[in-house]
Amino acid sequence: MTDKAARLRLAREAAGFENAREAADRFGWAYPTYSSHENGSRGIRADKITEYAQAFRVAPAWLLSGDGPMAAPKGNAEGTAKRASGFGEAEIAPFIPASASAAKLVENLAAALAAGSRHIQTFTAQRDYAGYAVLKGDLLIIGTPRKETEGDLVIATLTDTNDGTSMTVLRQRMGDRLVPPIQARIEDEDKLSAGILGTVISVVRSPGLA
Repeated sequence: MTDKAARLRLAREAAGFENAREAADRFGWAYPTYSSHENGSRGIRADKITEYAQAFRVAPAWLLSGDGPMAAPKGNAEGTAKRASGFGEAEIAPFIPASASAAKLVENLAAALAAGSRHIQTFTAQRDYAGYAVLKGDLLIIGTPRKETEGDLVIATLTDTNDGTSMTVLRQRMGDRLVPPIQARIEDEDKLSAGILGTVISVVRSPGLA
């Protein structure tokens, strides 16, 4: 088991979950994926580190590399998503349900709204995107649609090629470029690489289920 996996197990136990399946069921994670992260048989991406840290209320930097205290900063006590390192505050975070019933409700909602799409996932906006008519707290349902269209909103992971840190963002697809909203800072594209997680299929206004 890797040190990172051992810290993940410790975080889960400290959060009061008896085993990996109990935690996976509580937060709506795929059990095979989460258990492979916890037993060290599969690597963990930076965005998943941030998601797990938020769920278990531990510091992302500690979970990522063992740096600093285990407990999340007081300003993050209510689960506000923070980056594992670099980039500052997250713009988009994976949806963390408040309960098993909320997880099931959102799962069914996403399946209905994104019918016909593959690889459906749910995220929440951590800030307002006035240019995209997206508000902080909105639920974003993404997937791979049957047909992609110029101007689609997408959720992507920007990675700093200098230090490997990454951040999940909302962008607009224009040709082969990802265009930030007018109020976003312009990234230094020479230092960043981007990977699209999915196209935004539907936006649900602040469902209050997280």
